[in-house]
Amino acid sequence: MMEFERIVVILRHVLVVILMVFGVDLVPAHAEKIMIGATSYWNPFCYKSEVEPYGAKGFSVDVLRQILEDDGKKPVFVILPWKRCLRMLEFKQLDLVLDGSMNSERLGKYIFSDEMYRVEHVLIYSKKKFPDGPVIDNAADIGRYSLGGLAGFNFEVYPFDVSQVQDSAADYRGLLAMLQFERFDLAIGLKQVVLAHAKMNNLDMSEFGMLKIPMMNSIPFYVLASNTPSGRILIRRINKGLVKLRESGEYETYLIKHGIEVIE
Repeated sequence: MMEFERIVVILRHVLVVILMVFGVDLVPAHAEKIMIGATSYWNPFCYKSEVEPYGAKGFSVDVLRQILEDDGKKPVFVILPWKRCLRMLEFKQLDLVLDGSMNSERLGKYIFSDEMYRVEHVLIYSKKKFPDGPVIDNAADIGRYSLGGLAGFNFEVYPFDVSQVQDSAADYRGLLAMLQFERFDLAIGLKQVVLAHAKMNNLDMSEFGMLKIPMMNSIPFYVLASNTPSGRILIRRINKGLVKLRESGEYETYLIKHGIEVIE
């Protein structure tokens, strides 16, 4: 992108910040409200903010907010547990839900935007329990260890038995605490989210190690909508907006802002 276009992008972001600081609404008061479910622990993509006007912040929030406001809509982000987000979307109490991955059950209930971003799968272990790390050369080796994960997480994507995963942790802080107390041997997580959550919450990660999960590619995440005429219209507009942001360079600007590396 030419230097002039980069300057325009930067000036636009500065203007948005100034307007938000002084409480100036960026869309008309009569604009259609779009209710969006979001989780509080998905930093750097989405997490709770007590000071932001939208109640949430992160990469996904910035991208979707700009797309909807450019389309004349007023986004309203609601921080909720993940499973509740999906239930409310199913019963038309929300218009959209951020940061969802695909599985067979969801494909039957919802429609998905184009890819928003990708993250890497990892197994987290306690260095106290495994000073040299667990011995995992292939997916079959994982079956020798007990596993923990986040409540509501999509475990169907993994090439090993997940039927016994202890998925009672509400967020990564709780998951790491359970791992430290040896409730299970290994925790299933997403590298970028775990590290960003730890940084935001001042969690000491020096006692933990991470291993890439064998036979697993990076996983894409999407915006979800109900499979209704209005949901399909929203998804089409979001997809067009993603193309526009990528072409303008603003998508990359948001990646840099939130310290997110591009994963192919």
